[in-house]
Amino acid sequence: MAPVTRTLSSAALLLLLLLTSLLFSSASDLAVAEPAGAPQTMSKVGTFFPCKVDTKPCFDLFRTLMHWSADKPATFHTCCPVICGMEIFAAASCLCDTFKYNFFGIEIDYHWSMSMVMNFCGVSVPKHFKCT
Repeated sequence: MAPVTRTLSSAALLLLLLLTSLLFSSASDLAVAEPAGAPQTMSKVGTFFPCKVDTKPCFDLFRTLMHWSADKPATFHTCCPVICGMEIFAAASCLCDTFKYNFFGIEIDYHWSMSMVMNFCGVSVPKHFKCT
């Protein structure tokens, strides 16, 4: 009878360890909700703000700036008003995401690209902001 009891004890212990492991691993994935009205901080970078506007014209502006001509790019009129009308961190985050998705698979400095477009539109890049 001892071997059966030992086997059941081992199985129960193994089951307990498995359930405990599952409990803690799933609990660590839960998002911690911030209270409503909590101030937004700069502790996060990159995609901190969800982009709610179409910044594709800004990608086109960047491509035009890379092949600079004496004339202002036509996309200047569609990109800069969008960027200037946004909160500065939201604009930077949206531009970072735009460059990431449009240069998918190509090595490029997203932060430099975002800075180039923001500076062209007369908007200063937020201090300590980095595209991630």
